[in-house]
Amino acid sequence: MKQGRFCLLIFTFAALLVPSAHAQWAVFDASNYANAIKEFKQLQQMYTTANQTRDQIIQSYNLAYQMSRMPQNLGALYRSSFSQWTNVSSPNTYGNTSAWNDVLNLGSQSRATAAYNSAVIQPQSYPGTGLASQDALVPLQR
Repeated sequence: MKQGRFCLLIFTFAALLVPSAHAQWAVFDASNYANAIKEFKQLQQMYTTANQTRDQIIQSYNLAYQMSRMPQNLGALYRSSFSQWTNVSSPNTYGNTSAWNDVLNLGSQSRATAAYNSAVIQPQSYPGTGLASQDALVPLQR
């Protein structure tokens, strides 16, 4: 009997030390799987959009950087050596060209006025008696 109790005690002790077994059954939920696929496609679209946005931001940054460097080189583009002014000369056939040459070579407001006055025919003033001899305006009647 003593030996039976001892065996029972060892058997009980061994039973307590063994981990319990659990049965696992594979369960497939179709709606959960469909939602997972839909979310995966949305994540793919978000990833593609994020990459496109990143590329566009990089292009914008590169353009801004290129434009910030441009003003340093802008002066060289518009520099020209052909604009060295020389004195203008022309024949004075009618006696009024020399005043224009002086204005172009030396420049000043008074010289320009003198050149204009020598080149154009001055208008004559209208005689005051001419207005008195005209008929009075009569309004039209319907």
